[in-house]
Amino acid sequence: MISLKTTYIALGSNKGNKLQNLQAAVDTIFVRVGNVNKISKVYQTPAIGFEGDDFYNACIKVETELKPKRLLKALQDIESKLGRESKTTDGYESREIDLDILFYDNEIIEEKTLVIPHPELQKRRFVLQPLFDIAKDFEHPFLNKNIEVLLKECEDASIIETINIWLKNQSKEYT
Repeated sequence: MISLKTTYIALGSNKGNKLQNLQAAVDTIFVRVGNVNKISKVYQTPAIGFEGDDFYNACIKVETELKPKRLLKALQDIESKLGRESKTTDGYESREIDLDILFYDNEIIEEKTLVIPHPELQKRRFVLQPLFDIAKDFEHPFLNKNIEVLLKECEDASIIETINIWLKNQSKEYT
């Protein structure tokens, strides 16, 4: 019997047609990773840590058969397919698409190439706000606080604006 795991993935884009990039990522994740059960609102947020156009950010809840490392590889392949290029600097830079694994069930993974839960998510309003839309009661397995509490405690004062456009879901089981 195949075991499905719930993963939460953050999506971001600040280069090219941002909304189209996010939609292409959701569509490809549905095909390559698993059933997309929930999609947050899309938010516009400033680039943090570098000069660049504003980001569009969203989060999705996905049911997958993939193990964490295979999930990471699939997301990296999707990023590459959608035009993300290798970094040219040590810091942050603009990108067509950025896909980050936030949670993988309640697992805690600390390896050289993969850390789950995402180590910075509790510091980033642009991650917590869309995650709140789809998983406000999900408890961070390391910090033992739910997303609602993490969002309230977040010290990131970035301005986040809701975009009045929704990403579409290919799944018939969308909730």
